[in-house]
Amino acid sequence: MTATVFGQKHLEKPYQQWTKDEASKTLNSSPWTQQYRLSGDLPEAAEQQLRRDQSSVSERVTPAYNLDTAPLQIRLHSALPVRQALVRLRQIQKEYDKMSDDQKKTFDESTSILLNCAICADYYVVTMMKLKTASKDVADGLFQQMKLEDFKGKVWLANDKGERRELAQFTPSKGAGDMSIFFFKRTDDSGKALITPENKEFKVVFDKSLRDGHLLHIPILPPSLEFNVAKITIDGKVEF
Repeated sequence: MTATVFGQKHLEKPYQQWTKDEASKTLNSSPWTQQYRLSGDLPEAAEQQLRRDQSSVSERVTPAYNLDTAPLQIRLHSALPVRQALVRLRQIQKEYDKMSDDQKKTFDESTSILLNCAICADYYVVTMMKLKTASKDVADGLFQQMKLEDFKGKVWLANDKGERRELAQFTPSKGAGDMSIFFFKRTDDSGKALITPENKEFKVVFDKSLRDGHLLHIPILPPSLEFNVAKITIDGKVEF
């Protein structure tokens, strides 16, 4: 695997040789991941909605969010380097490098589903989660009680040519520290991929009804999150 233009040299070597710091940077500070936290004043509609949520009891989601929203982390999970980084951190935690060949084989089998990600062949996969910070604890998972129909027509991928892919599948987080997963079809009916090396950028777009808090108990989202295609292209292939 050849290093990309953003200069992460560890991509030039097998992921099994990555250090903990190199794997962590791929997951947390690379072109395949972004963090977002609302800054400044809340939109009026969102503030009113969140205050109503705090004063009522919902059967769908508990506890209600407060106005100090946790930062969000968004990752392009269908990108191979992201999955390799996740597996490498597990290897380091389990002292993979000290295992026997048989132990390594068993471990590799246990992580093969994550690494190979069969569904990634047909879908762009994006994960989102709330992050714990020194000033903000996380009591529940992002979109923990929401369903696919809650997001239909409200979340999509769009490239710089105005083409888009609507959300096809959704898996909610199971609790604090877990990810919600969004799936978008790679190709249209003619077999054309949404994102190719010819594109300069693409973005994950969130409809205004989500961002203004019109749906109950969701954190504040940005209008969109943009990703640079050149920076996630390796050996002529877009890694997403």
